[in-house]
Amino acid sequence: MNSAIITAGCVLIMLTTSDFCCAEGWRGVMPLHSTCEDAKRLLGITKCDTGSYDFKDERAFIWFSEKPCADGWNVPVGTVTSIEVFPKKKLQLTDLNVDRRKLKKEEGQSAADPIRYIDENEGLIITVYRDGEVKSIAYIPAAKDNHLRYPSSPTNQSRKGGDPHSIIKFDEYANVAINDEYKRLDDFALLLQNEPNTRGFIITYAGRRARAGEAQARAKRAKNYLVSTRNIENARIVTVDGGYREELTVELFVSAKSGVAPTPSPTVCPSEVQIIKGGSARNNHGRSTRPRYE
Repeated sequence: MNSAIITAGCVLIMLTTSDFCCAEGWRGVMPLHSTCEDAKRLLGITKCDTGSYDFKDERAFIWFSEKPCADGWNVPVGTVTSIEVFPKKKLQLTDLNVDRRKLKKEEGQSAADPIRYIDENEGLIITVYRDGEVKSIAYIPAAKDNHLRYPSSPTNQSRKGGDPHSIIKFDEYANVAINDEYKRLDDFALLLQNEPNTRGFIITYAGRRARAGEAQARAKRAKNYLVSTRNIENARIVTVDGGYREELTVELFVSAKSGVAPTPSPTVCPSEVQIIKGGSARNNHGRSTRPRYE
């Protein structure tokens, strides 16, 4: 057989299989990064509704974000969140350009159930029948995009070596007058002074409409009062930017020094927040959902 024909055939096979399975998404569409317009341009579709889409060699079920954070991701409406591709032609696992050593194998409960090969780092799930034929290839968010998860990302805090039961919620208040806040902080300081083996945590949440850095500034003001006026050791007070709630909120917690940090519990998606600047507001699509500890 002519070597040129063999080479052309190999290239064709590589192009066909690379469309199905690639760590960089499917046909250039990347979960959490590709917008509705990206999907239309790259896939040739005319709408961005979650559902099944038919192509020449495969059928794909595509999920689009329908409301910020409602589906667990802090991304704009219309963003592709995941894709599952079903080949129309018979395709074997060995045909795919993947490193099997990176895949975690998950057996089904019965011998008839398909087998799943998972790469959580790259965001790839390959489901195959027992004879090695590929049933589907799913493209899901990669591990590097966990910072976009909401609201569970604030709960992804390390709890090594600590007792979660040591956390006590002392107080919670909204945007009260400064003198009222100081009275609450006086009571908080008294508890910390009487319990020297504890730490105090100040978790602040900005409101649905907020100025840039408002939560951090409010936490810093409370900590400065406790340290400068009430003589609490600086190292014993930890401030946390907890994200957003309907209105500015401050939570005060006490935990044993050997205990763990309390978990923030925001209720408003960052992409739905209006950041006020110079009398105007803009959507805060890019703000990270990770809490900041200081």
